[in-house]
Amino acid sequence: MKTKQVCQVITTTPKLKVKTNSVPVLVRKNVSNVFAEKVQEELNIIPEHIKYELAYYNYKIVVCRMLVEEYPELKGEKPRGWSSGTWSSASGIYFQEEREIIVAEKFINYYTRGLNNQKKPGCILRHEMGHAVDKVFGKLFTPLSETRAFKLAYNKDKEYIESLQLSKQKQLSYYLQDGNSGKEEAFAETFANLLGGGADVISNDCFSKYFSNVREFVNDKVLAANL
Repeated sequence: MKTKQVCQVITTTPKLKVKTNSVPVLVRKNVSNVFAEKVQEELNIIPEHIKYELAYYNYKIVVCRMLVEEYPELKGEKPRGWSSGTWSSASGIYFQEEREIIVAEKFINYYTRGLNNQKKPGCILRHEMGHAVDKVFGKLFTPLSETRAFKLAYNKDKEYIESLQLSKQKQLSYYLQDGNSGKEEAFAETFANLLGGGADVISNDCFSKYFSNVREFVNDKVLAANL
């Protein structure tokens, strides 16, 4: 099941910073211990300098059973960039205002309508974290995905993709959305891919091939930064 995520961007003033690389993980009572442990294990292998920046700005991880149970207002709503389906079929979301990176244990399979277990929580965690990293590694409250350098890299990749067959363009359409949406999703998924795999069913090698310039940008500005 292909799951996609939305970044809700609301500009706020940073809270007081803390000197720690420990990002809090809030686990809801109806989440299995096995799933909660998997999320923690995946968080443990995130580079220390990235966790430090997230903790510095008071971000937290929320592990819940289902997104629409944790956030009833999402029920029946279609995520940004989806051609069909609702939040019931998603496993992750990022809220900038609350500084929350949410990973859900279960989701409704869009095709079978059955309740499925999310078997790759690390992929969801990394993608949603990518949205947060986009914000905290930017300067003067400007997300990295809105910088001139990123736009140049992204547009090069987009131009290449638009020269390909329509079937390939359709496959990558989620990352080619108009406005900032496509750029934000491409940044987040690239971040996830660089750290072990993203939320999309597209393989790491395939995604990296089509977003090679974005990949180089994210690697240089985030992974190689080691602030």
